[in-house]
Amino acid sequence: MPCEEKAELMMAYEKAVTAYSEAVADLSRAIGAVLHAEYELIQRKVAAARKLSEEARNRLQDHENHHNC
Repeated sequence: MPCEEKAELMMAYEKAVTAYSEAVADLSRAIGAVLHAEYELIQRKVAAARKLSEEARNRLQDHENHHNC
């Protein structure tokens, strides 16, 4: 029987990784195309998205470690 909680955590992780990837792509496109202040704002968004993806990964790994699923 599949674990519903793991499936939900996996979906949350996938969404967080997608958001992080999109933020990095935005940052890459911004190089040389935006003002420094705007670039710094995008950098902060990338950092926040990275943190969220790391937290989602940690929740998933913790679940797997505690539930052996």
